[in-house]
Amino acid sequence: MRLHHEASRPGSPVPENGDTTTGFAKPASQVIDLTQADLASISAARRGAPLPTELAGKLATIVGAAAQGHRVKVVHEKPAPASESKLLATLQARAAIAGFELVRMADGSFVVARWTMTRALADFAAVEAFLVQVGAA
Repeated sequence: MRLHHEASRPGSPVPENGDTTTGFAKPASQVIDLTQADLASISAARRGAPLPTELAGKLATIVGAAAQGHRVKVVHEKPAPASESKLLATLQARAAIAGFELVRMADGSFVVARWTMTRALADFAAVEAFLVQVGAA
């Protein structure tokens, strides 16, 4: 989760693109990233656990900006397509070209199949080794 803090008040005549030809400067902004661990700590704090000092500082910055009337925008960013998903797609394509079907199981392991034969593979390294072994380099 990203929190964008812009040092301008709502309704101020600052164009979104920061166009300086109109005489207005782009507002100073700050991005504060909250990790999954931060969100878990906030949840735990609601049940009485203490907040880590670094997280308390992040939250103080956000609350202070909002209290001063600055814009605070919460952006729930989906993680960029992970390199892991790209790697999986690449391995599946290589397997398909060689006549195999590669399926990722719910536990993170893999099953490769051809005709009525299957083989369980533990991880990406095992899949890579299998594809090299069958000539799907």
